[in-house]
Amino acid sequence: MNDKTTPGGRDSHTSGVENGALESSQEPHAKPDLTAAQREEIESREVDNLVDFIESSDDKEYKGLKRLGAPRSEPSTEVDKKEPSMLSETVQTVVMAFIIFLFVKGLIAEARYIPSSSMEPTLNINDRIFVEKLTGRFGRKVERGDVMVFYPPVIETGIPDNPWLQSIGGLPFLPEGPPVFVKRVVGLPGETVKIVHGKGVYINGQLLDENYVAEAPMYDLNVLGDIGGTSSSGQYIEPFEKSGEPIVVPEGQLFMMGDNRNHSADSHVWGFLDQKRIVGRSCLIFWQDKWLKFGG
Repeated sequence: MNDKTTPGGRDSHTSGVENGALESSQEPHAKPDLTAAQREEIESREVDNLVDFIESSDDKEYKGLKRLGAPRSEPSTEVDKKEPSMLSETVQTVVMAFIIFLFVKGLIAEARYIPSSSMEPTLNINDRIFVEKLTGRFGRKVERGDVMVFYPPVIETGIPDNPWLQSIGGLPFLPEGPPVFVKRVVGLPGETVKIVHGKGVYINGQLLDENYVAEAPMYDLNVLGDIGGTSSSGQYIEPFEKSGEPIVVPEGQLFMMGDNRNHSADSHVWGFLDQKRIVGRSCLIFWQDKWLKFGG
């Protein structure tokens, strides 16, 4: 029996084991040779699996991949969109509120205050009224006795019309062109108007029962030439000069008067009002200064 190891036997054996281990670590899952068709089928399945994973993933970065095989980037630490500042949010809110205000004011309603005594005792100085516009837009006809807010004729104010200012009139710090009036409808289209000193207004020969006036008018109005007087701007006007025609309200126009008949620049001074100049109908008094006077 030969107890000697052959020269280099152990070394060769050890080296063989180490080499085997090294080779095994380099190719732990060596695949058997595959045909081209098999490789294509495996690759196709891997692509399908990747697509399914991307579509089912909640990760926004995976969902945003535009091509297969694109490496996944690390989540960005930067904010994609800056949060709006408080100033920008405030500006947006103010702009939206202004747009809504113009829409409501132009089409639905607006608030107005009374600057003069021409409508006393019905409306007093500094009263706040609500002026509605919807009923007129939905076909409601103007009726005698309606208290209307309107732009007076140019002959009354001497101020040329400014459609832009009229469309946004009533806003604080902005002028109105011209300022609006508040009067009561007395004469309707086609009606004949006559005013008798100390008695009142006659429509088609019938005296109106007007329990809302402060006092009977202290003037006569029989023909168109009688219309005239001092306007609110202080000018003396005669819109119909010396015409002897009866006072018949034209189609599409109105005869307007203040309830304080002897202290009102109205149709007895400047003539008829075109209905297109109407802003709206006064329907509610929502503030009066006298409400603050308790026990008075």
